Amino acid sequence: MNADESAAKAALLSEISELAACGGLLNSLQAAALLGIDDKTLQRMARRKELPAIKVGRLWRFRKPDLDSWMETRVIFDHHPCRQ
Repeated sequence: MNADESAAKAALLSEISELAACGGLLNSLQAAALLGIDDKTLQRMARRKELPAIKVGRLWRFRKPDLDSWMETRVIFDHHPCRQ
């Protein structure tokens, strides 16, 4: 990742924090950046109901607290007793 991409990602993450603070909805690009995945992957997961999403017309929107909770439940533990 070059300096321009890093600066753009930092600006996007800052915008996400501001939106979340006022209860705003994230668009697909913002939510994908938050999760570290491609926006098309995020939209496919939303269509399949694999993550919490809200459809507004033809567009997907996401609440940061919902995504944070969803991520916490998806944590993979390296030292889980069943993984020995």
